[in-house]
Amino acid sequence: MQPILVVDELDGTSRIVPEVVSFMQALLGRGDSFSKMRGIANTLALLHDYMTIPLSSKPVTPEALPEVVAGFLRKRRQGTSGHDGLTWTPVKRETVERDRSYLRQFSEFCASRFGYFPLVPLRAACSFEEEGRSYRAVMRFLSKRNNMLLGHLAGKSPKPTQMAAIGIKEPVARRRSNGKTFMSPAMIEDLILATPSIIQRMVFIQAAFGGQRLSEILNMWRCDVLPGRYRPTLFPDDKASDIPLVVLAHPSQSRYIGETRPGSIDRLQHLALIYGLQPRNLMEDVDPLKSGWKGVLFDNDDLLISQVFWADRAWARMYYELFQQLREHVLPLVAESIRNSHPYLIINDSPSRDEFGQPMKISNIRKAFGRACARIGIDVSRLHKGIHGLRHSYKARLEHMGLTAEEIRTAMHHISISSQQNYGQSAARLNERLTLVTGNAGVTA
Repeated sequence: MQPILVVDELDGTSRIVPEVVSFMQALLGRGDSFSKMRGIANTLALLHDYMTIPLSSKPVTPEALPEVVAGFLRKRRQGTSGHDGLTWTPVKRETVERDRSYLRQFSEFCASRFGYFPLVPLRAACSFEEEGRSYRAVMRFLSKRNNMLLGHLAGKSPKPTQMAAIGIKEPVARRRSNGKTFMSPAMIEDLILATPSIIQRMVFIQAAFGGQRLSEILNMWRCDVLPGRYRPTLFPDDKASDIPLVVLAHPSQSRYIGETRPGSIDRLQHLALIYGLQPRNLMEDVDPLKSGWKGVLFDNDDLLISQVFWADRAWARMYYELFQQLREHVLPLVAESIRNSHPYLIINDSPSRDEFGQPMKISNIRKAFGRACARIGIDVSRLHKGIHGLRHSYKARLEHMGLTAEEIRTAMHHISISSQQNYGQSAARLNERLTLVTGNAGVTA
């Protein structure tokens, strides 16, 4: 089941909008909830009413499109008196921001799938390719040819301030509380959707819905993200699934280096032999790339690995989709010398930065988290434990789902004196339990 959008044409006939149908099918395929799909369809229906009634279905040029959307968002926020043919009551600013996010997602989907003109410049390399060049490079080329139709998209570097073109012209009020607090689920979703960086979104998703410490995430290698069909290969008692497998490997002692069977060397040896590097957890404290390792409960003691236990299957699929974007559209842009100089997953993904392609530091992520909070009007100083609070939100989510204390301990990889008799068994039990409570089995061969 998926929502559809039916609109009335000027001649009175009804038409199902095929672009919306395709978008809903894509959302359904990646596991998004029906309520979210219905919300997106409702936003698109309201935008259609706005363009059809007050604007009389007048053609909209690419240059005017951002202001048209801005006018729609202001109408949503402020409400209408009925003189323009609409009878909308004012909505919360958070609702307007969510509408804007929905419109951005739909615009980027249509640009990628159908080649339509995008609402806002795309911030990362995408599937627009022309003779091997990225979409932005094509835009710059066209602007040099004085093509005024496309010239406004040819900024030298994509910046979040470009979103101001479709703002609602209302200052963001800081969200405050009387004391320290954790982020609500709605705030976490807003934070992720308002973050332009692929890598930063992956970090926030993994922390909030996988429960990892930031140091654990920064120690991950690119080979640690796999399709769910590899679960029984690395965790023999587990089952294949359509949910991505994200491996947590000991940063120096694990013998999982991308091969599915124990290798003859561990990660410390591999880093030294192939890259001339030390594991990040063994670096000197003064090294900005230092990333500690508190220790986790392993589910495969031969390889010294565990896995992420996802509290939300839709966000898990989104994480893997972002990983594919990283692999297909970002990594090819990284200089080969840099790309082959380390195996780390979490890299600087901004092509305009000198550090492009290099491993990110803890300070980078913490600053990025602060900027993301500011983007949605959250005072980061009021958040308990900053980005680490996302791990606590993960625990609260598991408690709300009704998991037992032992299941939560396993999900969060807390070490206890009770050891496992056979690797993979706790992973299998917990994944089965999460499958039941999230209501989406999705098990495949």
